[in-house]
Amino acid sequence: MKDALLCAVVAKLPEPGTPFPAAAREAWFDMMRKAVEVAYGPCEGRPRLPAADAVAGTPGASSAAAAGFVIAPDGAAADRHGRPVDPGDIPPGAVIDDYRPQPVDPEYNPIMWKSAGAAKLPLPPGVVLQPARTPWRGGGMVNGEVTT
Repeated sequence: MKDALLCAVVAKLPEPGTPFPAAAREAWFDMMRKAVEVAYGPCEGRPRLPAADAVAGTPGASSAAAAGFVIAPDGAAADRHGRPVDPGDIPPGAVIDDYRPQPVDPEYNPIMWKSAGAAKLPLPPGVVLQPARTPWRGGGMVNGEVTT
């Protein structure tokens, strides 16, 4: 496979012959659908996957709210309400919109966690960290300009 994200999702499959409960299968299929959408974009003529709005609980929610978790332009990890989070607060398979300048330089702009600061901590299994597709709506400075 050419796409690293798709390879990572396939690598999450259990070995053949080992237990793979129905709930885990559904979570894996959902993760793969999201990974394919990240890699290839939405199918022509079809809306984006509906799971995003379901997470936020509000129709038409922004990408940041829909993802449930964001990495702010300054690297701060937060939930959709702007509360700081740690990796343990993020459920496996979640999608995180990354608003840091792309491509991300982890040395210059690391993820800042609630209790660990800039420590390099692993994300939970199956978490998708994707570049944000919508403008940053939070306050603060972005590329030297004040946003509201």
